[in-house]
Amino acid sequence: MQSSFTRTVGLVLSALTCYSFLGSNGRMPRRSGLVELSKASREGDLVQHDLCRGKQHPYLGAYALTLDTLNRLLLCRLGEGCIEAGYWTLPGGGVHWGEPPEDAVVRELREETGLKASRMELVRRVFSEVYLKTKERRGDPIHHVGLLYRVREPEGVLQPEIAGTTHHCAWLTREEAQKLPLTALARFALPIAWPKENDADLTAYEVAG
Repeated sequence: MQSSFTRTVGLVLSALTCYSFLGSNGRMPRRSGLVELSKASREGDLVQHDLCRGKQHPYLGAYALTLDTLNRLLLCRLGEGCIEAGYWTLPGGGVHWGEPPEDAVVRELREETGLKASRMELVRRVFSEVYLKTKERRGDPIHHVGLLYRVREPEGVLQPEIAGTTHHCAWLTREEAQKLPLTALARFALPIAWPKENDADLTAYEVAG
């Protein structure tokens, strides 16, 4: 039988596939909360908000939560052209139309860091953030939903992305990461990467090939 979390993720994915996914990484000025899927609905009808005129877009992303043998977290720095250029975030990005999220993690991790994922687990915490239309961000409002996968022992040599949304990647300790400018997604991920207690609330995936 499916767990309630698996069913919830399934409903989220089914709803999001009714729309066209955006091509960017969805890292933009944020409006409200981090975690709960029902956050936007509790804020009221965003269509009627003065800053939200325009078509609303859901954006599904999949991200790698990766620690090395020294317990350092892998983060990437956003490059020029991104609204949050210079901020650090998790490797990952948008899920292509028809693409399984776990395949998107493998693809994005390889593109942004040069590493290959072979074993990973879905984290039972979902990132959820609403980005409104502002003077700085003139695009339509976006509801960014991010699935996190804990990637175990990735293979390869760390190599930054060339001519992409990120331009640098590094293994960072908790203390180092906390001193850097972080995206909302990265701030959401830090307590998950270094939990106070062991987090066994994971769903395992084996990547073929």
